[in-house]
Amino acid sequence: MNRLCLNPVACVLPILLTLSVAWADVGDRLKDRLGSDKGAKETFWALLDRTVDLEASFGLWQARLSGGLTALTAKLDEGQVSQAIDSISAGEGLVREVRFGLRVGDNKAFFSYLSDQLFNEAEAQVKEAIDSRVAREIILRMMAELRPDLSDYLPPKAKAFMRVQYGRFIGGVDEPWRFSTRGGRPWFGGAGAEWRSDYFSAEVGLLEEEEAINEFGEGQARRRRRYSGATTGVFLRFSRMGRPLVLGFGNEAGLDANGFILEDATLDAYSFGLRFDGIKCDTICWRVIGDFVPFTGVASLDLGRFGNQRGAILGGGGELRASLPINMLDMLFISPYASIQAEFIFPLFFEDSFNTDLERVTMWLPDYFLWGPSLGIMGRF
Repeated sequence: MNRLCLNPVACVLPILLTLSVAWADVGDRLKDRLGSDKGAKETFWALLDRTVDLEASFGLWQARLSGGLTALTAKLDEGQVSQAIDSISAGEGLVREVRFGLRVGDNKAFFSYLSDQLFNEAEAQVKEAIDSRVAREIILRMMAELRPDLSDYLPPKAKAFMRVQYGRFIGGVDEPWRFSTRGGRPWFGGAGAEWRSDYFSAEVGLLEEEEAINEFGEGQARRRRRYSGATTGVFLRFSRMGRPLVLGFGNEAGLDANGFILEDATLDAYSFGLRFDGIKCDTICWRVIGDFVPFTGVASLDLGRFGNQRGAILGGGGELRASLPINMLDMLFISPYASIQAEFIFPLFFEDSFNTDLERVTMWLPDYFLWGPSLGIMGRF
């Protein structure tokens, strides 16, 4: 190492910068690998092959994506800006949802699989981005040394989980005449004007006590015992979603119809959050899941020709689920379920306006709200 870098600081800094670049597109790679029916199927069989106690669920979520507080206040205000924001209707779409979970204990398959997925993608990025063989070897060796074996630090009774959601939203623009441009071009949207956006979310996490929320008992369903329990945990989540964002320009932005432009924005959100999971079973199991992201996340809003805005995230969500656990000969446990899910993301950007080559543009703070019913089935294999 000393032969390659006489100054340790001058050596380490470029390596760290290169590592950050290598990880920058991991979200894109995970979306390509997990955000499809094929990817979900491959993940399921890979985990089933590596573990003897896999819990998996597959569901469909009829979700709606709209503005949150921004859209709500716009409906209560008669101003020109609020009317422009309110003209962007909520998007609707069918989101596929896949969840995996397993007890940590002596079984390390989940974290081995997850670690392989993340680090293999990062290694691929390094090999593609770095031409120098020596620099490539140094970075890969450092990544191998820093790579943690998470399962060594986990409580033996904990439950690891993974959730992937993917789909597409389609919404309308009710009053397109309010906007002079869209995507930097003159826009003359007529009746039936719409917007489309892909949605992808992947998260991993850990719940403190697996048995506290186990719907299935040993030998018979827990519901026969009038069972209840609760646990807490943490999660990491990457989300990508988008919807048109109303911008204003000129000295009196938003005071006339020509003051508004429409930009199809995409939000990337990286969140670290807290989770509560509680369950109460009799004949039917009722489950309540709550998430909270207390400004422990980073948002990046892609505004196309206007560049990116970055800031912190306040977020949260929840799910109310009703399920019917069924014990099939003490070999296979299944549980059909129906639920209502909701999630909100409130990004706080460092600036609400920015300069372009033409003139000053004003951005009204966007936030995102997803909600809707879902149906699915969970099984333990």
